[in-house]
Amino acid sequence: SSAKKRVAELYDDFKESSNRLESLIAETRENRRKKDFMEFELNEINMANLTVGEDAQLAEQLMYLQNKEKIYQNFEIAYNIARSDNYSLLEVLSEIQKTLKQISDVSRDAANLEDEFTDMYYRIEDLCTKLREAKDKIVFSEQELNEITIRDDFLDNIKRKYNKTIEEIIEYGQSLEKELNSIENMDVEIESLKVEKIRIEEMLKEESARLTHLRSTSAKTLQEKITNELDDLGFQDAVLSIQVSKLPRYTPDGVDSIEFLISTNKGSDLKPLSKIASGGEMSRIMLAFKSVIGDYDGIPTMVFDEIDSGISGATASVVGKKLIEISQRHQIISITHLPQIAAYGDHHYRIEKTSGDHMTYTTIR
Repeated sequence: SSAKKRVAELYDDFKESSNRLESLIAETRENRRKKDFMEFELNEINMANLTVGEDAQLAEQLMYLQNKEKIYQNFEIAYNIARSDNYSLLEVLSEIQKTLKQISDVSRDAANLEDEFTDMYYRIEDLCTKLREAKDKIVFSEQELNEITIRDDFLDNIKRKYNKTIEEIIEYGQSLEKELNSIENMDVEIESLKVEKIRIEEMLKEESARLTHLRSTSAKTLQEKITNELDDLGFQDAVLSIQVSKLPRYTPDGVDSIEFLISTNKGSDLKPLSKIASGGEMSRIMLAFKSVIGDYDGIPTMVFDEIDSGISGATASVVGKKLIEISQRHQIISITHLPQIAAYGDHHYRIEKTSGDHMTYTTIR
């Protein structure tokens, strides 16, 4: 029915929602165990204020600062050599230029060389100025050296701790931030899933209750119709009860447990159909069922064995007619000893058993 189909669809949605929620809660529970440590590491990385290439730059600065005195001394020596009163590179160049100038008007080579030495003089003079400026801007600062040394040691420690380069630590911090954001988003998603699960469960509860009502109503009608059929088939004192009870959990078929109980003799207790001892009785009871619900079960072939057990005469004729009715919608095979039943069959097969010298044979004809 449409009600049963709707319950099955809602059950699938409810199950999927429940599984997703349980999975997410389990994942979040695991993540929470790591969350504090992840936050500690992210805070440590953020506080470190790392930049790409910082360690290489610091190493270069440290090398410079550690050798600053030597650098200053060498700049000063080079400058003094160039401008020394005793030995001046510029004075030597000036003397050469003046000597060549005296013959420049009579020698083209001297004129050309004079120009080159003049250019060299001014070039050297410019370089001397740069030497002086480089020397003069060197300022010794013990504090600067200490600060860079401390920072360099800090970077070495953090690289050793994480066993990563500065670039890799920065990337790791970014991944921690994404993962922590994801954990926070999980909380929002869990709350959303809880609301969704409750919404689906309410719908499933409502549709299951509707299906229960339909079943309870149908059970009364079906109970009455099958009881009438049983009366026709020789069970005048039979009592049939279809009990609809509630299951402790949802299923694709609703929350109902259906049980067919029957008493075939007056004063006997109601028992489940599976407890009926007689095969013949069971066959006739199933015949009563199929007479009522045969149009809905979709079973192509039915076999009734010993359906004639304990009956004769008028009841047997009724059984035969019932079989004819069902055979309009199903193939019926009936194993019987009564001619009142066999007479309604379209085809008859006789089963015989014969014994030879060494073997027993069963034949059908």
